[in-house]
Amino acid sequence: MRCGVVVLAGGSGSRFGGGVKKQYLKIGRKPLLAHSIETFERCDEVDAIVVVAAAGDENYCREQVIDRYGYKKTADVVTGGKERYHSVYAGLSALQKLRKTKGKKDASADGGSFVLIHDGARPFVTSAMTERVLAGVRQHGACVCAVPVKDTIKIADDAGFVTDTPDRRTLYAMQTPQAFSFDLIHDAYAALIEDEKRFFGDARREEGAAADDFSRFLARLTDDAMVVEHYHPAQKIFLTEGSYTNIKITTPDDLAVAEALCHG
Repeated sequence: MRCGVVVLAGGSGSRFGGGVKKQYLKIGRKPLLAHSIETFERCDEVDAIVVVAAAGDENYCREQVIDRYGYKKTADVVTGGKERYHSVYAGLSALQKLRKTKGKKDASADGGSFVLIHDGARPFVTSAMTERVLAGVRQHGACVCAVPVKDTIKIADDAGFVTDTPDRRTLYAMQTPQAFSFDLIHDAYAALIEDEKRFFGDARREEGAAADDFSRFLARLTDDAMVVEHYHPAQKIFLTEGSYTNIKITTPDDLAVAEALCHG
C-alpha cells in the first residue's frame, strides 16, 4: 500500500502577534509544525509528505523545519492558497505530480494510493492514530479521526434563541488526519475548484440559485470529509478514534496547553 500525506502549514497565525507564525513557534525543543511531520516520517506506510506553506514562507519552512531536522520523506514544500481548500488542492496536485513522474520506480517519491490530510497546527497526532486511520481507509475508502462530543450542544436561531438540542451520543468532533483513497479525494477537490471557477471565476458561466447554494456550501466548509460528502454522497466515511489531546493550536491559550502536554 502506498500512502502520501498533505500537511497544511499555511496559517497566518495573526492571533499570536510577533514576527514568527504559530506553526514555527517552538513547542518543547521543536517548531510546532515539526511534531506532526515527525510522526508521519516515522510511519512505515507513508512514502511521501507534501507540506503546504503560506506564500513567502516556502524557503523558511524548508530550511528551519525540513532540512534542519532532516525529514527525508518530505518530497516538496508547495505554496498554499487563499482558503484552506485551495491549499489542500495544491498539496493533492503536488502528490499527483509525484505519482505521474515517479511512479513505482522511487517509492520515497510515490504520491500513493491513499492520502492523509493533516492540519500542521495539530502537533500531537500519534503513530497509533495514524495506524487507525490507515486501517480505516484501507477498509472503507474514507476514514477520519474524531472524538465524541463531551458537552451538551444547542442549536440556536439568528436571534440567539435555542431551537433544538441534538442527541449528544450521535455527535463527534472532527479532527485530522483524515484519510481517503487518493483518486476519491483528488476528484472531489478538482470538482470543487471547477465549481468555484464556474460560479465565481473571471469567466463565470452560471449564476442564480446554483451559485447561491455553492456559496452556502463554501461558507460552512471546514474539513475534507465535507468535500467528499458533497461530491461523492454515496461514499461512506468511517469515524475512527482520535484523541482529546490531539488539539489544534488556534490561540495563545492553546499554545500554553500544548506546552503543558509536551512536557507532561
